[in-house]
Amino acid sequence: MARKLIAYEKRQKKGEAPAVREKSASYKNDADTVQKLLRYKRFEVQNFRCIKKLAISPLEQVNLIAGMNNVGKTTLLEALFLHIGETNPELALRVNNWRGLGPEIESPWRQLFWQFNDKSPIKLTATTMLGKECSLTITTKLAESKVVEEILPKKGTEFVKSSGVNIVFDYVNEDGKSRKVMGTPFLIGQGNIVRFELRMSPPSLPTRVTGIFLNSGLKSVLDEDVNRFSQLRIKQRDKLLLDAMQLIEPRLERLEILSPQGTTLIYGYLKDYQEPVPMPLLGDGARRLASLILAICTAQGGVVLVDEIENGIHHSILKGMWNAVAESASLFNTQIFATTHSQECLVAAHEAFLERDQYRFRLHRLDRLNGEIAAATYDQESLEGALSIPLEVRG
Repeated sequence: MARKLIAYEKRQKKGEAPAVREKSASYKNDADTVQKLLRYKRFEVQNFRCIKKLAISPLEQVNLIAGMNNVGKTTLLEALFLHIGETNPELALRVNNWRGLGPEIESPWRQLFWQFNDKSPIKLTATTMLGKECSLTITTKLAESKVVEEILPKKGTEFVKSSGVNIVFDYVNEDGKSRKVMGTPFLIGQGNIVRFELRMSPPSLPTRVTGIFLNSGLKSVLDEDVNRFSQLRIKQRDKLLLDAMQLIEPRLERLEILSPQGTTLIYGYLKDYQEPVPMPLLGDGARRLASLILAICTAQGGVVLVDEIENGIHHSILKGMWNAVAESASLFNTQIFATTHSQECLVAAHEAFLERDQYRFRLHRLDRLNGEIAAATYDQESLEGALSIPLEVRG
């Protein structure tokens, strides 16, 4: 893809006037700069979900997590997501919702802790590429009073009660400064409906690093993709998305945001079609790939977490997908963590990065050893060796 973008730049100099102006050379960084800009060099998880203790390192710009079912791949992504959020307890509810877990009334946080023991703190510790350490400790605390207020019906509200168990996020940044935020869950009764609400004290601050989680079980949010594509258009870098989309749909000539019936969507112009086609009708694979590339470009200088990255993508274009991921991550200095069950996906990633100037890729295989989860990390040399013999590296 890099050569394709450079060729496009040369056409510009000849006086042609294409619809999108892409200048890849102006926002590329050298390898040393990219390495320093990445967020994570090492990450350690303690007492989170199925993981009692796990450390993975060294981390690269693009990291693929492989392993058997129920070995903690998605759990590792969730731990990274919570750590990126720093002091945002609402993210704990979000990762539970993605799993289909509704809040337990008496203890809404038990599912987060190893063996449901919320007496042992969760600790998520990261070492940055600059060698600085930052950690998030998650604990629970009994609320002072289970009944916060009993009120007469007002605006349909009949009662507001605390569930009795608060959650505390204590984040220590790279400079050793600590900030603590407590989330208090409330049950709000309105007629036959009981609503769950989380109130934070003090209010959570915006995160310093952008983190985006693409869940395997949920479709992308159309509004988010539209907003991200708009930002890419403003930066005049949207040809990156078009190149990626053409892997799945070679007839695609350009992309545009339209709202002909009041609903704003990304539309694709296909060769020989009389009208543009809305993104959802281009197929799940096209939509999944678009969401992935848009997330990487939006999370500039941050992290994108992708569960089951190969979902919806035909095996014949996996290498092209990885080329697009690698190019996007390099241009926007984004660090990627993705999971897979596919050997073809793994091989495609390895082959794609072999063809690049820098092999910015690591495979991390998770296994259960003596009842605990451990990670084996493969760099270019060790992965080539593993793939050259009948060794299952994906789990």
